[in-house]
Amino acid sequence: MLISRCNKDHSNYLRTVILPRLHRFFDFIQQLKLSIHYVILAVLIYTWLAPAGEIASPLIDNKVR
Repeated sequence: MLISRCNKDHSNYLRTVILPRLHRFFDFIQQLKLSIHYVILAVLIYTWLAPAGEIASPLIDNKVR
């Protein structure tokens, strides 16, 4: 009797507390990966346009004019 109640409490705790926290954590990781992809894309576009003179780049030395 005591063992079945203990198992029931644990499964209830797992369902109501642990699983929602895991879902929030994985959603956060997914958003973080998406943000990192946007940063990488922005840096690639920036480095692609900067040598063409489209963007005045402080990172790339533009002494030749």
